[in-house]
Amino acid sequence: MAMRPPRWLNWAFRMAPNIGVEAPVDASVETGTPQSSLMKANAGPCGWSVTSFDLKGDLERISRLGVAVGAPEPRSRTRPDGTFAEWQSASLGPGAPGSNLPFLMEDKTPRSNRAPHSSASIEGTTLTGVGIVVLGVQNLDENINLFRKVYGWPAPKVEAHPEFGAKLAYFAGTPVMLATPDAPGSWVAERIARLGQCPIAFLLHSGDFKAASKHFSLPEGKKWFNLDVSWFDVKKLHGVRLGIVGG
Repeated sequence: MAMRPPRWLNWAFRMAPNIGVEAPVDASVETGTPQSSLMKANAGPCGWSVTSFDLKGDLERISRLGVAVGAPEPRSRTRPDGTFAEWQSASLGPGAPGSNLPFLMEDKTPRSNRAPHSSASIEGTTLTGVGIVVLGVQNLDENINLFRKVYGWPAPKVEAHPEFGAKLAYFAGTPVMLATPDAPGSWVAERIARLGQCPIAFLLHSGDFKAASKHFSLPEGKKWFNLDVSWFDVKKLHGVRLGIVGG
């Protein structure tokens, strides 16, 4: 049974159905920030966020748990169609914002100004948005304890998936899955050694897994935690791991 999320948190798969693409305005300028380093390394998936309706209160609560929190930072942009979006964001834990724990975002204008609810790219499909963020971690137990401390979640299910090169932990009913290398030479181990802990894959949720698989001509799905999972061709996506999940 899916756990009802706390008041202060809206899961990425319910509130952020878009994958955002970020790149430096001038790639020749070195900012020295963790985000800049990940961009220069062509990391692909490198961060995720959740929506907060009380950013100040959330940061105070998480700080009391002994977890490092960043100061709220004002953000804004004007979309090409002239729509103005304004929000605040703050990081949690070490590393680049959203590289492990998500960074928090509180909208000052309607959320749809910042992230439209739908995208033309998924019209005619059964995709409904980001379903699961797969986070690459060095120590599975330490990160399980961290997420349980911050969010009060019950213990996750754990499965070995050698076809993915990882041992996985899934917090049922949430969009969070942790992955640790199952062997020193796996691609997960190589990625973590090169980039540190950060997201390694995204799974898009489908209301009809079979229809979505057929629409995108995906290979037969595998069972992960009793969920159907299938992946797009990683070579065609230049190394990015993107798949669909249903169930």
